[in-house]
Amino acid sequence: MAERRLPDVEKDNVVGFNEVTTELIHRLTANTEDLQVISIIGMPGLGKTTLANKVYNDPRVLEAFSTQAWIYVSQSYTKTDLLLSILKSGNQVITATDEKSLVKQVCGYLTWTYLIVVDDVWDKKDWDSIKEAFPNYKNRSRILLTSRNEPVAVHANPLRDPYKLDFLTVEQSLELLQIKKYISSKPCGLRVRSFLCFAKDQVNLPREHEGCIPEEFKLLRVYHIKPISSPRFPSGIDKLVHLTYVAFSGDFTTIPPAMSKLWNLQTLIVETTSRTTRTIDVKADILKMSQFRHLHTNKASKLHGLAKTSKDASSNKSVQTLATITPESCTGDVLGQTPCLKKLGIHGKLATLLEGSGSSLFDNLTKLEQLVTLKLSNDVFPDPPSESRLQGLPQWFRFPPNLERLTLADTFLDWKHMYVLGMLPELEELKLKDNAFTGESWNLLDGGFKKLKALQIWKTDLVFWKAKAEHFPSLQHVFLRDCTKLVEIPSSLGKVETLRTIKLHRTSSYAATSARKIKQQYNGLKVEIFPPDLGQGSSPGW
Repeated sequence: MAERRLPDVEKDNVVGFNEVTTELIHRLTANTEDLQVISIIGMPGLGKTTLANKVYNDPRVLEAFSTQAWIYVSQSYTKTDLLLSILKSGNQVITATDEKSLVKQVCGYLTWTYLIVVDDVWDKKDWDSIKEAFPNYKNRSRILLTSRNEPVAVHANPLRDPYKLDFLTVEQSLELLQIKKYISSKPCGLRVRSFLCFAKDQVNLPREHEGCIPEEFKLLRVYHIKPISSPRFPSGIDKLVHLTYVAFSGDFTTIPPAMSKLWNLQTLIVETTSRTTRTIDVKADILKMSQFRHLHTNKASKLHGLAKTSKDASSNKSVQTLATITPESCTGDVLGQTPCLKKLGIHGKLATLLEGSGSSLFDNLTKLEQLVTLKLSNDVFPDPPSESRLQGLPQWFRFPPNLERLTLADTFLDWKHMYVLGMLPELEELKLKDNAFTGESWNLLDGGFKKLKALQIWKTDLVFWKAKAEHFPSLQHVFLRDCTKLVEIPSSLGKVETLRTIKLHRTSSYAATSARKIKQQYNGLKVEIFPPDLGQGSSPGW
C-alpha cells in the first residue's frame, strides 16, 4: 500500500475551510444512528485531504468516536493492505490468514463507534471492494471519503450530496498570502509546487513570455494554465521533469517528442485553438512513460505505434484514460501497450473502425478487459447525414467484455441495431447523443439490458417507443432531450421497480403528458420536465 504523510494542519494556516469544516463536523457528530458515508470531492490540489485531516483531528470529532483510522486508497492500493492498515492503527494483533478473515477481523475491531477516513478513492469498484469491512451497528459510526470523481461519491452515498470544494475567493487568496509562513523576502520560485490559472476569459500569452514560468518555477509538479493560450506549443515545459499534472492550451497541432522527457508525468490535458486541424498529432511517446495515466484532448489525438525497427513491445499498465483518439490509432501496436485502460474515447470517421476493413481495428478493443467506459463519436463533417450513417455495429461479443458505460454520438444507426447493445452483459449506463440512432420506431427484444441502470437519449427523430417492464429489469434513470417527435413514453416503465427518475428536456408535449401520467400511477417516481409547463393546459401538440 502506498504510504502517505498527512498534511500538517494548523488553525492559523488553513484558509477557506471554516464553513465546510463546521458543516462536516456537524454531520459527523449528528445523532443519526445508521452508518453514514460523507464525501468531499474536488480536483487535485484544492485541499480535500487537508480538510479531511483538519476535521479528523478536531477535538469534537475525537471525543465523538471511540475508534478512528485513516486509509489511503489511490490507484495502487490492495484490499489486504487497506484492511491491515485499519488494524495496525489500533495496534491490533493480526490473527487473520486470508482476505476473507481479515474482513471479519476488521468488522470485529470496529465494534464501537468508529470514524474511518477513506482518502483518494478513484473508482466505484475501489469503494465496493472495501465497504464490506465497515459494519453498520447503528451506533452513529461514519465514513469520510475523499475523491476527485463525483460519481464515486454519489455511488458511495446516493442519498446525500457530497461536499464540493471550490477555489479560494480573492479575499481568501489575499488572506493566504498574508499568513506569516508564506512571507519571505527571498524569491519563492523554488518553493512553488503548483501553478494554476482559472481565469474566466481566455488570455493570449505574448511569444516573448512563453518560457518565463518554466524558468522561474523549476520544481513544479502541477501546472494548470488552460486559460492562457500560447501561440505555439509551450517552450521549456519539457525541462520541468517533476511535473505530474499538466493542462494547457494554444495554437498548435502537435505534441512534440520532447514531452517524453517528463518521466513523472501522470496526467496531460491539452486544448488546441487551431482552426486548421481536426486532430492533434501526439509525437511524444506517452505510452512508454512509466507513470503516465491520463490523456485528455479537445480534438482527437493521433497516436503512433511502435517504430518498425523497435523490438520493445512491452505494455504500460499505468495508462488508464485515453479520452479522445482517432479510429486510425486503434491499432494493435497502440492498444496492445495499454492492457489496463479503463476509459477510451474515439472520434473520427467511425466507419474506419466499425465497418469493412476497420473490423480488425475494433478487434483490438475486444482485448481491453479492464475497459469500463467507451465513447464512440462519429465525425460527420462535412458530409451530409445520409453519407455519414453507419450500416451496423460489431457483434456484442466483440465489444470489451467488462464495458459498463457506453456513449454513441452522430452514428445515425437504425434502431434495429439496438439489440447488440442490449446483449452487452455488464452495461449499466447508455448515452445516445445527436442522432446516434434514427428512425420512426424502436421495438425492444426480450432478454437484453439486464444490468442497465441509466438511459439517455438526446436528439433523435424517434416517434414510437415500444417496451415492456421486463426489457429494463434494473433501470433507475431515464433522460430524454430534444426528442421532439416522440408521442409517448412507454407506460410500462412505471412498472420497473427500480426506476427512480424520468427527466424530459424539450421533448414533445405528448411525451411530457405521458410522463406525468406515469408519475400519477406510481408513487415515489420523480419526474422532471423542462420547460415546466410543457404538455399542460392546452391540448398536446408537437
